[in-house]
Amino acid sequence: MKQYKDGRGVNRDGQTQAEAHGMTEEEFKAHLHKQRWELDREWLDAAQEQERLDWENWRSGAEQEQERLDALIMHEDEEVGELEKWSEKHFGELAFWRTIAAGLNIALSTIVIAKLFGWI
Repeated sequence: MKQYKDGRGVNRDGQTQAEAHGMTEEEFKAHLHKQRWELDREWLDAAQEQERLDWENWRSGAEQEQERLDALIMHEDEEVGELEKWSEKHFGELAFWRTIAAGLNIALSTIVIAKLFGWI
């Protein structure tokens, strides 16, 4: 295709692209603009679809992991489920004994450190 100084191209019959398509230059530019817009729209639709698929795959993976964790804690594993229920019922008692154990730990640690430094 030959190029003129004004940028118009001609085919071997001496026609511009617009003339070869049976259009004026303005109609041909509008036609090219519409084609570009349609291609951009198709690309955007494909990108949005891929993003939606990626999100669904991530979400389904996260949901499966959460279901697996829930099953481990409460539903499918009977021993863990029973332990979880028992600990919920005895929450206050467990907190009390944990506090007693922490106090005893501090007292024994103080005695050991005092012996090490010769304070006792």
